[in-house]
Amino acid sequence: MGIREDQAAVAAVVGLLEDWAAWQKGFRMKLGYPTKSAGMACSGASSFEDLCDESDNEVMRKVDACVSDLPAIQGAAVLRRYGVAAVFRFPRANYEDVLCDAHLALMGMFAKKGVATA
Repeated sequence: MGIREDQAAVAAVVGLLEDWAAWQKGFRMKLGYPTKSAGMACSGASSFEDLCDESDNEVMRKVDACVSDLPAIQGAAVLRRYGVAAVFRFPRANYEDVLCDAHLALMGMFAKKGVATA
């Protein structure tokens, strides 16, 4: 890969992680009774928006699994960069280097899980 391809690949990973961070902020634990009763659906056909939402949620769950599978220090760097309010303590390491390593590791993990980065 050339420099431009590497930059484009990292930019795609960063874009996915930014979408993942927004998805994480919108997550709400579902407690209580469901809003719809079973068997009362209108036609069984989903709208295009529902299908897109399901697809996006599946991709974000895969991204979440990849971030969870990172080594602890790389996972902490990703969580710090993309807006999760938390404090992590590790032996001294260069944050930028660890974050770059995490981005590179995620590129391979996304490919294995079938998450399109382009």
